[in-house]
Amino acid sequence: MNINKKFSKQVLDILNKILEQYLYFGFENKEASYKYLNKEWYDPKIEEAMIIRKLEFWGAITNVKYDHKTDEEHFTVIEPKFNEVYKRFEKLNIKNKSNKNILISDNVKLKYDPKNGKLFINDQNILISKNLDTNQHHLLKIIFEDPTRIWNYDEIHEKIEGIQIEYKKEYWRKYYNAAYDINNKVAYETNIKKFLKITKNTVNITLMNKIV
Repeated sequence: MNINKKFSKQVLDILNKILEQYLYFGFENKEASYKYLNKEWYDPKIEEAMIIRKLEFWGAITNVKYDHKTDEEHFTVIEPKFNEVYKRFEKLNIKNKSNKNILISDNVKLKYDPKNGKLFINDQNILISKNLDTNQHHLLKIIFEDPTRIWNYDEIHEKIEGIQIEYKKEYWRKYYNAAYDINNKVAYETNIKKFLKITKNTVNITLMNKIV
């Protein structure tokens, strides 16, 4: 993926996260937030921060403030401009979308390479995460311990954080968002729109009955 395609996809991913927050919870006085996907300030997180600043520069959001405690950006959404920017990048991503299609027959070969952060679906590979300390990487690594089962978030949490950090109900969004991001990456590279089935409590591979 060239730099322009990568940037367009990253912008649309962040816009979708903001839009999803509105659809699920609504904006109070058009106030919204963006939770960073990566804990450390490596390249992926820096790129996210730069895109947030770009959205402010383009007039889609304003009053951007970073909360160190929650690792979130808080801002006000400017609806007409936000919608305009969203439509522009949605069109760009449709234009840039790969023409590669994965035809799902009776059986499908799935593999996740945890050393390289790549998901393999039949003969196609999809980069999920270069940084191996992201929620997407940890989530997919655990799911592939048994790709044919339905995983509860509390189980996933225990495998990632250990028993020392107790699972709390509000943690569901962390794993939901990670699964949502994985779905976006798979959908961008293939014709599989929902690779993972996601709920507020569980996640599983939608193709699990076809895995060989």
